[in-house]
Amino acid sequence: MKRIVSIILILTMLVIIVAGCSQAEDKNTFMSLREEHKSEIIKRGPVPGKSKELNTPNGASLITYESGELKLKGWISENKEENIKKPAIVFVHGGFSLNESYWDLMKPYMDAGYVVMTPMVRGEKGNDGNYELLYGEVDDIIAAGEYVSKLSYVDEKNIYLVGHSLGGATSILASMMPSKYKSVITFGAAPLDIKGELDANEQLKNIIPFNMDNEIEFSLRTPIKYADSVQKPLYMFVESNSHIPNLKELTESFSKEVNEKGGKSEIHIVEGNHLSAIEGAVKKSIDIINGN
Repeated sequence: MKRIVSIILILTMLVIIVAGCSQAEDKNTFMSLREEHKSEIIKRGPVPGKSKELNTPNGASLITYESGELKLKGWISENKEENIKKPAIVFVHGGFSLNESYWDLMKPYMDAGYVVMTPMVRGEKGNDGNYELLYGEVDDIIAAGEYVSKLSYVDEKNIYLVGHSLGGATSILASMMPSKYKSVITFGAAPLDIKGELDANEQLKNIIPFNMDNEIEFSLRTPIKYADSVQKPLYMFVESNSHIPNLKELTESFSKEVNEKGGKSEIHIVEGNHLSAIEGAVKKSIDIINGN
């Protein structure tokens, strides 16, 4: 009897050890470094630039979602139907502040039957929290996915993250974290080396809120350093006429490395510039999502 008990105890210990190893393996490099590091925000306050008052557009409702202890605002489409669970898009706008024009660009998603949420992140439009530039904002858009997944009229297994420009770069970082998103799609989002960009253009110092003397602050905001950490299918759309030098080459290189490291990534070229290409990218992204 004692021997049987001993065997059971040993087997139990092995199960615990194996489970612990499995959890450790689930944590990629990016996640592990983020868990170990609390960003040192020196310039505390709202997002850069003047913030215009927003009117909630037709077909949308103003909602509040939570990210940790922060209460944040967002818009969500009113195209719900009783007893029908729809797929959803969480769209992260470009720039620092949401404007109504982005909502109009999302209409094709709604016409295709998707519920659309557009979150406003920390420090934006009077929201709680401080602007952090590609750090706490990652947590916010993951939290937006959690919010949408709990809506009774949303199919929680079919929620997609879409981001443009700065919102796209934030979305690439979110693709390296656990979330409710089935896949991540970006428009005109360069996986840039932020430290390299700052060295080339010192004016960027004006929008950097963190301690620039700490290398890890830059590293954890630089997607291109963590191609091995992408854990969601990543579809990146690049405009044919970009203001970002070598955007196509940078994105192709990053996408190739993601695939080589065991992830899934595709790059698609869309006619137009940083803004005019959004319409075509939205339509193409619907085809990709519907094909998954």
